[in-house]
Amino acid sequence: IRERERDERRTPIIALTANAMAEDRERAFDAGVDGYLSKPVFIEDLTLALRRVLDKGAGDSHRRATPKPQLRAVPGLVQVLDPAIADDLRRIRNSEGDDLFNELADQFLNHMPAWIRELETAARDGDTFQVRREAHRLLGLCRQIGAERMAALCASLELVGDDTPSAELISDVTRLQSEFERAHRALDDRHLS
Repeated sequence: IRERERDERRTPIIALTANAMAEDRERAFDAGVDGYLSKPVFIEDLTLALRRVLDKGAGDSHRRATPKPQLRAVPGLVQVLDPAIADDLRRIRNSEGDDLFNELADQFLNHMPAWIRELETAARDGDTFQVRREAHRLLGLCRQIGAERMAALCASLELVGDDTPSAELISDVTRLQSEFERAHRALDDRHLS
C-alpha cells in the first residue's frame, strides 16, 4: 500500500494482531502503519486509535474539541454482566481457595459508589479533565468484572471534549449510576449463589 501511494494522499493504516511483543510493534511501524492494536480489541480502543490516526498532526486542543463518539446506543446492545467473564473468573482461585470473581465483585461493590460520586462531582464542576481521569479508573474494573454496559459508558466519558457542557456530563454520570445499580443486582445474584 505504501509503495503504491507515492506522493499521493497517505492511507491511514492500523495494524491489528494477536502479537503484543515490542518487536512485533516495531516491525509493523517499520512497514509503514500509523497505529497498532493488539487483540482483544475493544470498541473504545479502536475509536481512540482511529481518532489518533485521523487527527495525526493536529494539536491536543483540536483533539479534545472533537466530539466524543456516540456510544449512547451501545448499552442497549450489550449485557449488564457478561456471564462468560464471571465463569472464567470463578475458575481462578488463590491459595485459600477463594475465586477471583468474588474478590473482584467485592471490590466493585465496595469501591464503585464512591468512585461514581467523585465522577459526579467532577461532572457538576464541569472539570472534563477529572471526568476523563475518573472514567478511566472505573473503566478498568468494569471490564475486569464484565460489566459491559458500564464499561461502554465509562469509555464514552473517557473521551469527552473540553467543551462538553456540564449538563451532558451529569446526564451521562446519571446513566452510569443506573447501570451500576443494574450491575449491582446482577452481581448480587451471581456473587451470593
